[in-house]
Amino acid sequence: MEAAFRYRMATRLARRLREAGRPLPLPALGEALGLRGPVERVVRPLLDGRFLLEEAVGLWEWRYPFPQEGEAVVVLDLETTGLAPGLDEVIEVGLLRLEGGRRLPFQSLVRPSRPPSPFVQRLTGIPREALEEAPSLEEVLEKAYPLLANATLVIHNAAFDTLSCCILRP
Repeated sequence: MEAAFRYRMATRLARRLREAGRPLPLPALGEALGLRGPVERVVRPLLDGRFLLEEAVGLWEWRYPFPQEGEAVVVLDLETTGLAPGLDEVIEVGLLRLEGGRRLPFQSLVRPSRPPSPFVQRLTGIPREALEEAPSLEEVLEKAYPLLANATLVIHNAAFDTLSCCILRP
């Protein structure tokens, strides 16, 4: 199953669970995808880190105070050339480290090997020309890496960005 398609289907499942406000059995999730009959072979592979699988499928919830006192937190957001992790490239890295009442922001555009889609340019407001002079991904990661040290990572749109992060390794 293509990564972008799998991500879209998993997002439909997450939306259905939020609407229900409670865990649902696999057949009910299959219905959310328009499936009838045995659905486990289709639904189960879609259950990424957002989902909690017990007797029924639910969404993870924080069950402890967050962040812990004194804990550094880094919020990460990526922008990519398109919506297909593994095929599209990172074009922007944004981090915000929160520690001891201080905010340490980091933002950099990243030069991709090909331009972002027109849709992504409209969505992000990042014009193709701005990326032509941007540093390489390796240069950006070298500068960003120290901000991640000894911190809990919070990722905006984690299901998508985590797939993109797997491709990041310089």
